[in-house]
Parts: sequence; structure tokens; C-alpha cells
Amino acid sequence: MVYGPVPSAGGGGPYISVLRRLEKEPLVLFQNSFSLCELATDRFKTAGITPNILHSTGQLSTLESLIRSGTASGFFLKPLADHMPELVSLLLSPPAFAQFSLA
Repeated sequence: MVYGPVPSAGGGGPYISVLRRLEKEPLVLFQNSFSLCELATDRFKTAGITPNILHSTGQLSTLESLIRSGTASGFFLKPLADHMPELVSLLLSPPAFAQFSLA
């Protein structure tokens, strides 16, 4: 999910181009202990891209605040992103799937 103008597209098809758009963007991610962080960093690694990680957090509110302020871009699950229409969403292709459980 990117706040503000979407960076220019790169080559390499839809999967690589979304990651290329985010290559130099400062990113805020959930901490490494979260599955969503692992999914995102694995996608960058597979594409041979080193992400520009500005900050890692365990708090959804911090992630959202940094994205809304335009300080960084980040990743949300689609159900959360759908409730934030003022932000620009870039969908990963192929989609990333995660299974979560609540304790």
C-alpha cells in the first residue's frame, strides 16, 4: 500500500514492477516476528531487490500513521487496506496468501 503518487513503473511484468516501484521507497514493516513481514521481505528477496526499510514495528497504529503521513510505504492485508480508501493500493501479483489465527 502506497500513500500519495505512485512511483513510475519498471519493467519485468506485474510481479516485479510493483516491487520495483517500491525499491527505493522508504518502507515501514511489521517486525520480523510477523508473517506479513516475512511474506513481504521474501518477495523482495526472490526479485533480487533489497528493500529500503525505514522502520519495523509491532503496532498497527504506528504502521498506519507512518503511511498516512507520507513518511513511508508499507504492506497491509487487503481486508485492512479496503477500509483505507484515501491510500493508494498496489496489489502484489501473484497474490501473497497468509493464514492467521487468534489466541
